Formats: sequence, C-alpha cells, structure tokens
Amino acid sequence: MWRKDCPWWLQSRSIRSRSQCHTALQAGILGELTPLLQPVQLSGNADYKRSIHVVEDRYQTQRGGDWTNAGSVLSTVNPLGSYRINLAGAGERLDVTLITTAGVLLLDGKGSFSLNQGLKFQATARAAAEARAVSMNCSAILGLRALPECTLSI
Repeated sequence: MWRKDCPWWLQSRSIRSRSQCHTALQAGILGELTPLLQPVQLSGNADYKRSIHVVEDRYQTQRGGDWTNAGSVLSTVNPLGSYRINLAGAGERLDVTLITTAGVLLLDGKGSFSLNQGLKFQATARAAAEARAVSMNCSAILGLRALPECTLSI
C-alpha cells in the first residue's frame, strides 16, 4: 500500500515492491566484526542505507554508506574526512563509486563487480590543498616518498 504523499512516479503499477533499510553505527564496531580492522581502530560514524525495487520482474538494488568524521589511530590527522560509497546493481553487475563529501584526505573511486569479471576498482587518494604540508610530513615519517596523489587499482 502506497502512502498518499508518495511521488506519482513511485505509484506506477510496474513497480511491484519496494524495500528500504537504514542502519547507523559507530565505525569502531567494524573492528569488532572484522578482526583485520582491529589494529586500525576506526572512528567516526557509519551510516548504511539499502533499497530494493522490483520493476517489471527485475531487481534493482541501491546500497550505500556514509562514513562521517572518519579517522584512525594510524593517522595524526583526525578526522580525515567524510566519505560516501554507493553500490548500484541491476542484473548480474554491481557498480561501485566512492566520493569524498568533506575533509583533508580526498578519496575518489569507481568500479564494478560481476561474477564473470570479478572486482575492478580504481581509487585515487590525495591531500586537500590546506593539508598538503601535513601529508608530506606524514609521508616522511613513514619513510615514503612524498607524492601529490596515489592511485590504487584492483
């Protein structure tokens, strides 16, 4: 049953069902759920959202999460920023995007996952202009060559 204040385009008869879920957690709980993340000691707030639509007998899913005031004990800069990851699937493919919504560590990424191709993802990390001096100092402390940008491809 649709609510009366639901937009007209959601009242279409071709949409047979719609489901939504929203969960908010402290990011530190991820260390409890995934032992690999325990030493990182994540901080901030994790907010997960999911919606599933069945349109003309085809599933369309959208999932995403926001990590606000993201931080870790491994960084001298806290918080590093706020990030959003979106997952959108239709059929056998899942598209993934990562964006920075605020902060000094700028992350951007895009990719996809399918059973045939596996995961293909490329992300770029760079320091915001106002934090470059701090990031260069951290690079030197870690014994890394100072780079303006770092790219990860999976």
